[in-house]
Amino acid sequence: MKNAWKTAVALLMGSVFLACKKKSETTPVPDSSSDLVVLEGELTTEKTLDASKKYLIKGQYIVRAGGVLRIPAGTILFGDRSSKGTLIIDRGGKIYAEGTPEKPIVFTSKFGPGERDRGDWGGIILLGKAPVNSANVTIEGITPPLEYGGTDPEDDSGVLRYVRIEFCGVALTPNNEINGLTLGGVGRKTQIDHVQVSYSGDDSFEWFGGTVDGKYLVAYAGWDDDFDVDLGYSGRLQFGLGLRDPFGADQSGSNGAECDNDPSGSANTPLTAPVFSNFTLLGPIPKKGASRSANFQNTLHFRRNAAVSLANSIVGGYPTGVRIDGGAGSTADHYTAGRAVLLRNVLLIDSGTVANLYKGGQGNTDSVTRALWTAPPNGNETVVDTNLALLGGYSPASPAPFWPFLQGQANPALRLPSNSPWATGADFSHPKLSDNFFERVPFRGALSPTSDWTDGWTHFDPQSASY
Repeated sequence: MKNAWKTAVALLMGSVFLACKKKSETTPVPDSSSDLVVLEGELTTEKTLDASKKYLIKGQYIVRAGGVLRIPAGTILFGDRSSKGTLIIDRGGKIYAEGTPEKPIVFTSKFGPGERDRGDWGGIILLGKAPVNSANVTIEGITPPLEYGGTDPEDDSGVLRYVRIEFCGVALTPNNEINGLTLGGVGRKTQIDHVQVSYSGDDSFEWFGGTVDGKYLVAYAGWDDDFDVDLGYSGRLQFGLGLRDPFGADQSGSNGAECDNDPSGSANTPLTAPVFSNFTLLGPIPKKGASRSANFQNTLHFRRNAAVSLANSIVGGYPTGVRIDGGAGSTADHYTAGRAVLLRNVLLIDSGTVANLYKGGQGNTDSVTRALWTAPPNGNETVVDTNLALLGGYSPASPAPFWPFLQGQANPALRLPSNSPWATGADFSHPKLSDNFFERVPFRGALSPTSDWTDGWTHFDPQSASY
């Protein structure tokens, strides 16, 4: 049954993702079936959109300090491709985009079903006044430059809740990109939960400094990294799901999570030190020899003096498992000194890449990375076989693969089987996990065996959706 399951997954992965294997080589024809209200320029007052209308974001639509943009549940907003339509909440501006499970707010491509692609528009950028570890920083991809960051860790940029962001992300030049959702210096009073970024042309989520927390985040079929943290980000994140198109990866190298203190790897403070718990990051490799882009790299890449903590998570399916760079006085030292922790995680890797389970670099060694992951007090596990049936595959009553949306389902049931070995075993006793932000669930990974937090508001087949 195991071999049959693996064969089925390989066939399904090849067929479902075919339409988005690579960047489009032709210019699709936009869908002009409805009148659109154009959003462009700057907003300095308060504006409430109407869910009965559809909107087009043209160029840089900037909510300036003092401006407030309210988006009701069920609103659909398109991004303009030719002008790289991008919604920007500047420092001091606010957005209240509050959808519901039944009526999510959708930011998506203006093109019709079957014609959409990554990079059809820019994305969403929130800029706040919370600390970053570099002075006078400006956000990537925006001209003229916009600064972010400040001295207020409690800064409030508004709410993003039950929101989908699709076919976004523009790589303007190397290291100058607009991500699906970009958060620069965003403060802790900002509320971000139940957000799905699908088919981003760069990272799905990226945090540049700030203290904002987040829950129930989905990165689906992005081009570069699923979750990227930089420049002193120190928030808390729980329940994150990352799933990859096996043929969609960036030439710069794509990872499940990529974490830096800053581009030079300095000791600037605040350190990049977020706490991730209950993440499930699954890459493109369901079995040995699976067809995929050669640009995929690491499940986890902790580097450049980052001090990232990861707990109660299930990760795997990339060519390399855990890569920790930096020796004395850098990234690896944060784990030996207790400034960062790796606790109660599960690493999956296929037997064809077992030599790449644990990797070091930039002054660190493979053996040190292995020791940091496998130290007995940490309770991490390693499964040398990307047998995702262990995670969510077969049961006598329901022999469905863990990725049932590969069968073309828009809103599959994503639950961890109750008999999974990881339906229990989570631990929140460490001080980094002991505050009230973290829900003390028994299961590891993002998915619960008793409920499905993705139900209703997510969409895993946005290429065929009608808006």
